[in-house]
Amino acid sequence: MTKLVNELKKRGVKIGIATSVAKTYWKKAEIYPRSINNKLELTKEQVRLLKLFTS
Repeated sequence: MTKLVNELKKRGVKIGIATSVAKTYWKKAEIYPRSINNKLELTKEQVRLLKLFTS
């Protein structure tokens, strides 16, 4: 979280309730369905449960 806040501040983004986050940051943080963020890995059980929300 600290890394994200620092990156946003570098870009001049005001941090608050409705802070906009650039698409590139969302992509780097993705954990499901593609596991891109290696700092937070889902267990097989968590993936199984998340799949219940897909069609």
